[in-house]
Amino acid sequence: MRQGRVHDTIVMVDLGDLREGVWPDHVIDLAKAMMPLAGIKLKGIGTNLACFGGTVPTRNNMRYLSELAGEIERACALSLEWVAGLNSSGLILLSEGRLPARINYARIGEGILLGRETTRRNAWPGTYQDAFVLQAEVVELKKKPSAFNGERGEDAFGGHPNFENHGDILHALVNIGRQDVNVEGITPVEPAALVGASSSATSCPSISITQHCWRR
Repeated sequence: MRQGRVHDTIVMVDLGDLREGVWPDHVIDLAKAMMPLAGIKLKGIGTNLACFGGTVPTRNNMRYLSELAGEIERACALSLEWVAGLNSSGLILLSEGRLPARINYARIGEGILLGRETTRRNAWPGTYQDAFVLQAEVVELKKKPSAFNGERGEDAFGGHPNFENHGDILHALVNIGRQDVNVEGITPVEPAALVGASSSATSCPSISITQHCWRR
């Protein structure tokens, strides 16, 4: 307000994914409460799906979001510019022409950057899944057994990893781990197999390796 600015605002509505947003029963009251606030202008409503709970966008919940937009407009005597119903999980709904006309705003990230829709992680037509190369330093390269030795319990993350015994193999320890990336989502470019990761390092058995790259 001191700067003379007005913030255009999209109110997020929780349609069942339980990640963020006001519950639909309360959205009208929230919209009304925003009306007298200086410095804020209600420009639209949105929802985030297929994130925390995996609830996918459907024609039904997109229609419901559109109906909520109409209810807000009638209750507050305004016209909403944006109804933001989609992220990358809604690409199938959009491509099949099943999206209600009122949905006019999409937040597409993974579909552009990684070339996938996010309900089944399928490749999206006409896109690449290897647009990014992640390069990391090999900090240790030694021949070790391929199977574990000794009495075992859980690993550092509560899991119980189990690998087939192929005798002694060359292990490359790479300085990237679960604190940096979802290691299950990267694929080695060089002839190696990613077998696991700790917080800050990833283990890759390989025939020979001097540096290591992954594609996403």
